[in-house]
Amino acid sequence: MKRPTSRSRWAVGTATVALLLAPALAALIAFRIVVALLPDDVPPPAHWTTAGSP
Repeated sequence: MKRPTSRSRWAVGTATVALLLAPALAALIAFRIVVALLPDDVPPPAHWTTAGSP
């Protein structure tokens, strides 16, 4: 069994980072799409604002 080279370690590290970042990036993109599709003139629900709280 040969020793892992720095290139293979770099590839493993890059793949790990990509696997960790991909879901976060996908969630961020989906969130931005949903926000962009929502109409701007609709007031948010009362529990989103501090006006309804005592």
